[in-house]
Amino acid sequence: MRHRRRGALAAPRVGREGAVVAVDISPAMLAVGRSLPAPEGATIDWREGSAMALPLPDASFDLALCQLGLQFFADRIAALGEMRRVLAPGGRVAICVWRSLEHNPLSRLLQQSIARQMNSSPGALFPGFTLGDAGELQELVSSAGYGDVSVVQQSLTVREPWDGAIVAQNLKAGAALLPMYAAMTPEELAALAQAVESEIGPGLQRFVQGTELVYPMSAHIARGWKHEATDQSR
Repeated sequence: MRHRRRGALAAPRVGREGAVVAVDISPAMLAVGRSLPAPEGATIDWREGSAMALPLPDASFDLALCQLGLQFFADRIAALGEMRRVLAPGGRVAICVWRSLEHNPLSRLLQQSIARQMNSSPGALFPGFTLGDAGELQELVSSAGYGDVSVVQQSLTVREPWDGAIVAQNLKAGAALLPMYAAMTPEELAALAQAVESEIGPGLQRFVQGTELVYPMSAHIARGWKHEATDQSR
């Protein structure tokens, strides 16, 4: 329900008779979503709102999707509860989160170097990989009241043009999301990028294939159901 690309992928599957609502707390992210070409299928309704207080009515959706967002939420149980609230009985939830850094080697290379340069830890600087344990994820979704919760691993190989600016791009993305990066001046971010590039240069080259950057990424996908019997007992 949160990620702009997920809405665009869901719309064709839902079809013209259905409805897709994409919710994000960031007006800038919503603006990007609205600027993209409209996908086939359902029209996407872009709404500003918090995952902990979704601006949506009770029991109004058959499916709630959250792609790479749950690990960033201040109250994960509240966010999962809100998704469950807006689901109709029998509705499904699907949650995607990154596995831990050990299963995402390029991100590990970048985040560990940035953390060393800033005398911090990867988890403190970038929480995107802090919900990487399958058992923890399954327990979290189950504790929010969903039934028949399962977690599966999904891995893929990413191929993207290589222009040498991955460190600066990573820091720019962090500045858009996290206060610690946002508080840094452009000059400080540039100096940090240069220091990280110097440190990880040899390690980074193993992911470069000609004009492409090629690297594996791995995530967990949790699925659960809102059962009528569960709701009646709560």
